[in-house]
Amino acid sequence: DVRRAIRRYEGWAIGSNAVHNDCEEWKLMEFRGANVSQEDSRRALLLIVAAGCNLPEYMIADGSNSNLACYAEGTEVLTKRGWVPHGIVQTDDEVACVGEDGRSTWARPEAIHVFDYTGPMVHVGGKHHDILVTPNHRMRVRYNRRQFKPRSGREQFQFMRRPEGWHFVEAAALLDGFDCRRVEVAQHAAGAEIGLESITVPGCERKTRRPCPEMTIKTEDMLKFLGLWLSEGGTNGGSSGRVAYTVYVGQKTPDKIPIFDAVFEALPWNFYRYADPTGSVRWSVSNKALFHWLRTEFGGERSRFKRIPSWLLANLSPDQCSVLLRYLVLGDGYWTKQQPWCMQYRTTSRRLADDVQALAIRAGLAASVVESSSRTTTTDLPVWVVYIRIDRTEPA
Repeated sequence: DVRRAIRRYEGWAIGSNAVHNDCEEWKLMEFRGANVSQEDSRRALLLIVAAGCNLPEYMIADGSNSNLACYAEGTEVLTKRGWVPHGIVQTDDEVACVGEDGRSTWARPEAIHVFDYTGPMVHVGGKHHDILVTPNHRMRVRYNRRQFKPRSGREQFQFMRRPEGWHFVEAAALLDGFDCRRVEVAQHAAGAEIGLESITVPGCERKTRRPCPEMTIKTEDMLKFLGLWLSEGGTNGGSSGRVAYTVYVGQKTPDKIPIFDAVFEALPWNFYRYADPTGSVRWSVSNKALFHWLRTEFGGERSRFKRIPSWLLANLSPDQCSVLLRYLVLGDGYWTKQQPWCMQYRTTSRRLADDVQALAIRAGLAASVVESSSRTTTTDLPVWVVYIRIDRTEPA
């Protein structure tokens, strides 16, 4: 008897488990009318069993009472291994989180919930974010009053009543008569607290010569080199020939060349320096171990495959992130007179653009990635631009 079962368990809170975001309490559905269908009776009894076993409803194929607040599977989240779509996040991933106090940290998901959803979605897009969520998902936002242009006195009154500073709202509230471009979404991530003391390039065997020894380099010296190489360098060879296992970096701006010289002098490899009649300088070294390490870990075979490996991103402190970012921009970055507070980094590698954005965020800066309208002149490849706000220490 369904009515008797409901009276017996009327104090039980169905849906009170932390299904996704909040621990929301839900009560048993009420049955009205003279007759109750067999389907409703079965569902009510299953919900009672779920409550008694402390299980969320979706585990018995019923999610009608659950807090089904979620991201679209293609929306990316920042983890210690870089940007990852929600659809492939794992329980051992450490995800960038921000608390009520505004402090950022890393945390592993307690559980991963996947379900089919048919209904409206909320798209929150801007220069620094592109998010697709269900309407009931909580978002940490603040309203950008500088960009607000009221179309009526009533709209201005409604907007001014909204809270100031960072706060949590359901995504549906962002569409309540206001353009999402007036909303800033929190973009936080903390670097590692300690960072790396050194970086090791593994040794390797050679056919006719002595093995290449393992090299351990101070983190700051290696990060400076990696920043310059990712922006202005490459690898040649890898087979028999005069250019086998060559690692090189080039630069033609006179003011930058002394900085490049200082970086290569601090490394344990003997880089050959060649200056051509036009003033361009090229630094190169033939080293099989360094060659294979850069190709394997940093995608050094082609510029469009370059990347910052997840193990490096995950273990750099905020100061170390700033060092790598500074030398990346020294190679392929620039400022404009119109926007001196914003530096731009350009690359043909979408993966590297995402990694540079994550690096900037972990250094405490706001960053966004867009595809440029122009393409490379020689290879006709798309160009990705990372915009980094150097005047903002609180990402948004």
